Amino acid sequence: MKDKFHEYKVFTNQHFVSEQVNYKEFENCAFKNWDFSNEIYSTAKFILFTFHNCNLSMTKLNNCHLMDVSFQDCKILVVNFNDCLTLLLFEK
Repeated sequence: MKDKFHEYKVFTNQHFVSEQVNYKEFENCAFKNWDFSNEIYSTAKFILFTFHNCNLSMTKLNNCHLMDVSFQDCKILVVNFNDCLTLLLFEK
C-alpha cells in the first residue's frame, strides 16, 4: 500500500503492519476481517471509516485521527484511545 491517501476502498482479510498505515489517510474506506493486534500505528487518519470484524487488541494508536469511525463486530482489548489526537466514534 504505497499511496498516501485512500478513498472509497474496502480492504479485506489481511494483517496490516504499521508501516502500511503510518502517515496515511483513509477516507470513506473500510477494513473487513483484518488483524491489527499488537501493532503500533502513528499519525494515520481514518475519516468516515468502518472497521468490520477486525482484531484491534493491544493496538497502539499514537497521534492517530479517528473521525466518524465505527467498529462493527470487532475485538478491542487494551486499546488506549487517549493516545489519539482526534476521536469521534459513531454507532451504526
